[in-house]
Formats: sequence, C-alpha cells, structure tokens
Amino acid sequence: MAEVKRKTVIIGGTSYDYVSLDESIEFICSRCSKRKISKKYATPTVSSPSIRLCNGCFGKLSSVAKEGK
Repeated sequence: MAEVKRKTVIIGGTSYDYVSLDESIEFICSRCSKRKISKKYATPTVSSPSIRLCNGCFGKLSSVAKEGK
C-alpha cells in the first residue's frame, strides 16, 4: 500500500493538509485549473477532499501570505 505523508499548514487563517504520496496522481488544480500529475498537493482541511492545489499554487499562496506579515 502506498504511503501517505500529511503536514498541516495554516496560511492566512485557513488550515491546509500538504500531502506527499509515493506515486504520482493526476488531478485538476482548483486554483489554476491546469491538469497536473504530481506526488504532492495541498487540500483545505475544512472542505471536500476533491479540492486540490498544485505545489506551485500552494507555494505562491504561502509566499504571498508571508509577504503580507
């Protein structure tokens, strides 16, 4: 069975699970709407697990939040 690693990160008051998988999966990023194939993605912890942010969008969101502090 594939190993799943989760790290909870809070950005701008919203909690996200940053997920790392052993194998790549295909999904549509909920922020940029692009088709992605990746081992890593983020999902808000309070919403549907079908909402996924690609690593690039999650990184951008994280850096913008840090700049605003």
